[in-house]
Amino acid sequence: MSAERQQAIFDYDDEAVAEGATVAAGGGVPEDRDTGYFVGPTVLTDVTDEMAVAREEVFGPYCR
Repeated sequence: MSAERQQAIFDYDDEAVAEGATVAAGGGVPEDRDTGYFVGPTVLTDVTDEMAVAREEVFGPYCR
């Protein structure tokens, strides 16, 4: 994943939260990753059909 793709995923999450969604679990950079561009699995609640995060596929690889 590139820095640009990582930021795009963070932007989706930030936009959803600004619109009223809640990060129920995860999000951000995993603590065990100090290099590379990773995004931890994220669970959002309170998402509505009008939010981009509900209408568009948000995908970024994550390795364990």
